[in-house]
Amino acid sequence: AQGQVQRVVLQAGANTITVPASPAPTGCIIVLPDTNTSVTTLKGVAGDTGIAIGKITKHLLTWDSTAPPASFVLDSVSTQTGLATEITFF
Repeated sequence: AQGQVQRVVLQAGANTITVPASPAPTGCIIVLPDTNTSVTTLKGVAGDTGIAIGKITKHLLTWDSTAPPASFVLDSVSTQTGLATEITFF
């Protein structure tokens, strides 16, 4: 999983991001597209309130490699047509 990159075109609403299982990553970097106009919210699961991370920001998430999350959610206000959010696991 280390160095694995996922590129996701976020749809309106909850987008579940699956964390690679092996080898267990210790975190990821989320890079929202430079031309994105939709607010994106980071959540643990779809029903969470979450934390708005903005439209064009970069975020670093880290966790214990012995207990990585199976997934997390990026919730978008609207579909980000033609724009890929990049998630790099390390």
